[in-house]
This record gives sequence, C-alpha cells and structure tokens, in this order.
Amino acid sequence: MIIQIILIGFSIFAITTIIIKKIKKEIKVFSTLFWLFLFSSIIVLSLMPSVMSIISKFFGVQRGVDLFIYLSIIGLFYSAFKIFTLLEKLEQDITKCVREVAMIRCEYEETTKKNNRQRN
Repeated sequence: MIIQIILIGFSIFAITTIIIKKIKKEIKVFSTLFWLFLFSSIIVLSLMPSVMSIISKFFGVQRGVDLFIYLSIIGLFYSAFKIFTLLEKLEQDITKCVREVAMIRCEYEETTKKNNRQRN
C-alpha cells in the first residue's frame, strides 16, 4: 500500500512537471505524449495491480512485477542506445563546426597578413 502511494505521488509530480515543461515549450509533442502515457499508466497500474497480472500472463510471465521489470530493462537499454547515438551525432557536428571555424580563422589570418604587407 505504501509503494502505491509513493508511485502515485511521484507520477502526479512527474505529470505536473511534464505539463509545465510543455507549456514553456521545453519538450516536443511526442515526448510529452510518451511521458504522460507512461506516468498515467503507472497510476492506473498502481490502483489496479490485477491488470498487470492479466497482461503479464498474456506475455507468458508469471507475475506482473516481473513483466514490469523486463519492460523497464528493455526501455533502459533502448534509452541508453538512443542517448549514445545522439551523443555520437553531436560529437560529429561539433567536429565539423570546429573544422569550419579553423578554416575561416586561417583564411582571415592570411588575408590580414596580405593586407599588412600591402600597406608596408
């Protein structure tokens, strides 16, 4: 019973935070819908744990908690993969920007040297 109260309280807090972030346009529509669905599902499953047992039996898992843990692990691995690929892309973008800035700076220095020589 205590864990249900904690889960529901945390989910309500998370939903409130998500809505505030969406109003401030800090997160996209898809992310908003995904997180709202996730935390709403946690509230529903906390209030009606028998639903999770029915779903888990459909997937061939003995207990609802086990299914939740399996799905959580899969979700965490997917999130780690998504973050890793995003980080790789950011690294490539930064490298490209640094190269372009270096080339522009080099051209600027060469132009400045030519202009100084022409003045002398």
